[in-house]
Amino acid sequence: MTRTRRNIAAFGVALLSLAPVAVKAQPSAIIAFARTIAVPSFGTAPFALSRDGRLLATSGADGATHVYATANMHAIATLAHPKNMYALAFSPDGALLLCSGDGAIAWSTLDWRVRWSLPSGTYLEASSFAPDGQTLFTAANSQLLARAATSGAASADASVRLGSTPVSAIAVANGGALVAAGSSGGGLRVIALPERTVTAIADKTAYAGRLTAAERAGSLAHPGHIAALAFSSDDALLASSGGDGTIKLWRLRPWNPPFEKPAWRFVCGGNTESLVFEKGDRILDAGCGRAILRIDVRTGVVRASLRSHDDDVEDIAAEPDGEHLWSGALDRTLKRWDLASGSNVATYGQIDTAALSVDGRTFAFGRGDDAIELFDPTTDRKIATLRGHFLPLTLGSYSYSRATLALSRDGAYVAGGGYITEGFVDHTGVAGGVARVWRRASVQPLRTWTGVAPETLTFSDDGLRLAARSPAMSDTPDTVWSASLTSPLASVWKPHMKSAGFCQLGGFTNSRASFNPAPALLLAFGDCTASGNAPARLTFWRIGSLAPEAPFPGEPIDMALLALSADGHRVLSVGAKVTLWDTVARHALAAAPLEPLGKNESIRSVALGGGLAVGLVQTDMWRESDRYRYALAIWDVRTGRQLARTGPRPIGERGQLLLSGDGTRAYVTTPAGIDVWGLKSGPGAPIP
Repeated sequence: MTRTRRNIAAFGVALLSLAPVAVKAQPSAIIAFARTIAVPSFGTAPFALSRDGRLLATSGADGATHVYATANMHAIATLAHPKNMYALAFSPDGALLLCSGDGAIAWSTLDWRVRWSLPSGTYLEASSFAPDGQTLFTAANSQLLARAATSGAASADASVRLGSTPVSAIAVANGGALVAAGSSGGGLRVIALPERTVTAIADKTAYAGRLTAAERAGSLAHPGHIAALAFSSDDALLASSGGDGTIKLWRLRPWNPPFEKPAWRFVCGGNTESLVFEKGDRILDAGCGRAILRIDVRTGVVRASLRSHDDDVEDIAAEPDGEHLWSGALDRTLKRWDLASGSNVATYGQIDTAALSVDGRTFAFGRGDDAIELFDPTTDRKIATLRGHFLPLTLGSYSYSRATLALSRDGAYVAGGGYITEGFVDHTGVAGGVARVWRRASVQPLRTWTGVAPETLTFSDDGLRLAARSPAMSDTPDTVWSASLTSPLASVWKPHMKSAGFCQLGGFTNSRASFNPAPALLLAFGDCTASGNAPARLTFWRIGSLAPEAPFPGEPIDMALLALSADGHRVLSVGAKVTLWDTVARHALAAAPLEPLGKNESIRSVALGGGLAVGLVQTDMWRESDRYRYALAIWDVRTGRQLARTGPRPIGERGQLLLSGDGTRAYVTTPAGIDVWGLKSGPGAPIP
């Protein structure tokens, strides 16, 4: 990749202090794994498409490379490799799949065994196979090397020194006689084989100011790094895109250097990380920010724009029939496009956020783009695809985005939204947000509230009111928004916690909204009037009031995760103890010590339903292996005692736990889809 991925800060629940104790799964009839719902949700960028269009390889969120058959997107192979290898390429004959970066591994596509590898420290900034599949051209710093594709061995007499600036992009002509190499400084050279003669390509018409020595010398194709290169099928044209946000077309035939003027230039103004010629060479497809531009090769005019990604497009690849195009973006989605209609015919990607209706009949999830998918988890029947679920643009390298979903009790309404941040890591504030509501049967939003920046969303029982909580940042306060689905206006409430004599424990991080008996937030925070921060206690804070109500009597709960029952009458706190609380009488019903967790484990979220409570136990994200695992802990809500714990299963960095209202089914989102667990009632009586 040529762009550093955005740092995604971890939000949500406060983590518990962990003891390095090995925990084994407890055999139990309380919970049993049922199946994984086949929702393709693998990592997507970068990706590679085989020349015949039959295989697609992605670099997954789990740090492995996944290979799929494009006909049905069924998984064929999962290939482990060091995490600093990320660039993927199939050989032209489809016999090899190469993963490179800090080192390289080449697998045979016949049996998926390693054919050869290069060790860590052998950095390959760019690589490209020759059309015959026998030679692999790679770049290390400013040197172009030819390697044997079957062994990875470099040919010492075939290296070409290309100045002093590192090579950032390579493309091999379809006839195999030319190799184009672009540098991180904006230089572009074409190497003629086998003589290895080097011809510079420079745009001497573009830089009127001539600010740098290189520009004054007229030696640059772009005044920034070369991001992508592509040859036309007859090798007469070379397209280049640069860090300056421009796309240029160069005519190489007739071969009459010097090449100092592009046939045309197009100013994208955004990131331009990918280029590909469509079949027939009449259209050049180019990633331009969030869009894919279909540019007329003869005139440089944009004929069509493909839009559905919610972040910058990083990779595109054309199918050999010339009818379909694949794209991968920083929104972690992979899309297949019908070029005739310009429509997005399929979207794949890691599940970004999810929600489940209380009745258990509607499951909603988003992948980071503008779509929300609805399906019935009991029948796997697709219900609808809702559009328009997009967030404001992030503003820079230190920005990130968060999204959230909520469903009304019967799944008739869907709420979605989120926010973006701005500023440095130690000075972050909410820069913008949006919340929307859809009817289940509609495609476009019923209502949109701009400026609302939800981290959590909650519907009232009748589905007609919505509460949204915005998180506190270093320079922005906790904010609660409430709105009626029948009104375009949203009211805002900014509680002044410290002026009321209370200290925040992570702001409202552990809050849950309850609409029974009145709209209120259930909070856990400490008393500032004591020396230092006192242990946290539960309390209600009615939306709009100036001060919270009196804390619930009983033992403090330390820093805890909270789970609210569907009717709002019970809440579970999981901290040093597992405690069930009555929110009507406002006192503890039962409590039991939390059983020790394993090394590098923490409880990430909890859910309450039926007579059981479920906790998502996840391995610490900062592990050397970078492989995430989860287990489920089951507690009896009558006693707080742990009844069972499952064995480990794979999960992504931001997997979510969802529990049906009757407590009979639990769902966990993973890179492979949605794990389904069946639960039976424990010794405790169901919550009334």
